[in-house]
Amino acid sequence: MKPDFSLLKNKQFVRNFFMLAIPLALQQLLILSVGLMDSLMVGSLGETSLSAVTLGNQPAYIMTLLIFGLSGGCGAMIAQYWGKGDTETIGKIMGFAIRTSLIAAFCFAAVVLTLPQQVMSLFTQDARTIALGSEYLRVVGFSYLFYGFSNVYLSCLRNVERVKIAVVVYSVSFCVNVFFNYMFIFGKFGAPEMGVAGAGVGTVLARVCEVAVLIFYALKIETRVRLRFSHIFKTEKWLKKDFLHYGLPVIFNEVTWGLGVTVQTAVFGHLGVAAVACVSIIANVQQVLTVMIYGTADAGLVLTGKLVGAKEYQKAQSAGDCFLLISVLLGIASGCMLIFARDFYLQLYSIAPQTYALAEEMIVVAGLAAMVQAVNITTIVGVLRGGGDTRFAMMLDMLFMWCLALPLGILSAFAFALPVPLVLLCLRSDEFVKIFIGVRRVLSRKWLRNITR
Repeated sequence: MKPDFSLLKNKQFVRNFFMLAIPLALQQLLILSVGLMDSLMVGSLGETSLSAVTLGNQPAYIMTLLIFGLSGGCGAMIAQYWGKGDTETIGKIMGFAIRTSLIAAFCFAAVVLTLPQQVMSLFTQDARTIALGSEYLRVVGFSYLFYGFSNVYLSCLRNVERVKIAVVVYSVSFCVNVFFNYMFIFGKFGAPEMGVAGAGVGTVLARVCEVAVLIFYALKIETRVRLRFSHIFKTEKWLKKDFLHYGLPVIFNEVTWGLGVTVQTAVFGHLGVAAVACVSIIANVQQVLTVMIYGTADAGLVLTGKLVGAKEYQKAQSAGDCFLLISVLLGIASGCMLIFARDFYLQLYSIAPQTYALAEEMIVVAGLAAMVQAVNITTIVGVLRGGGDTRFAMMLDMLFMWCLALPLGILSAFAFALPVPLVLLCLRSDEFVKIFIGVRRVLSRKWLRNITR
């Protein structure tokens, strides 16, 4: 059907979009800036240290996607109940999300703290990388529980259009992380020189500060949706049933997608330290350059979900179409920035000339993929989930990664021994297929599903 961009003329919609998307993009920038600073500081210790921390963060990455899936599934429900004006139910969903997240975080922390070498050996065979990564995991694992609370609580607040607190929290976290990273990685201000383990200390202290700020905010400031501990420890049966139907597909989506990305990282891990270092650099820079895309996707979930929950379906369809258009423009801009500014940010890293040349080639591939990925992120994470179409979003994301991109990538790397940039292209091939199906789904209007009771 013909797209409807009429809401772009609605001043209130445009205002709401910017009031959500900009703080959410800034929040994402602060989170990613921590990763970029970690990468730069650890990268100054050498390629092996950078690879160790990159691979050592893979368990946290999988946990993050699990929690992100939990937040996304609950977020779709919260956004629609917000449109309905039912804050009591929102509080119950929030409590359920926090409890589930803490259980998951505890399980991940237990594994990495007790079996760090075994975890690292899943991603690389290099003995030095395993040793350094194990040092990092023995420290950073303590941060998982704190992250499990702060990330889910902020995500729930986001879906009732409370976004400024996240900027405050992550600003504090960024400053704490950078300061203590510098202190413990390099042994400044009288602290021991801990190398990669020092990066773990900085992360733990930053997460503790996040939780401290949020508990104060929840108990003393927040009035829209109050955090009740009774909701954390008790969940009604109907809520579990609804979450299994609408939220579980989002968790499954994120976990399978995250596992797929982990397999991709493992592929590069077996292609050498230089390949892993290049992937780490590209990932950090690309994520920083595409923060507005993630802000747009998150705003898309909130605003479309709110309209569907309020049963304003025509406006919800127009909102979905508008977010598609915005994502196309942002994708082109971010991809071009990634490609044409590559020499600027590659010079920030202390890498060998051969690694530098390899990274230049890989960035061109990543930039082209980023252009279409922007539309896919907005479609799947934003519009379809906000509209309650979580099962279709799951199938779209999961099917082409596991049935197309990963088989092609593994064959190109190990059966055909293609150059690393072409391996990267094969591993991103799903993005070029998903865009056509996702856009068609949004334009079909089949994604509008009211999931409130």
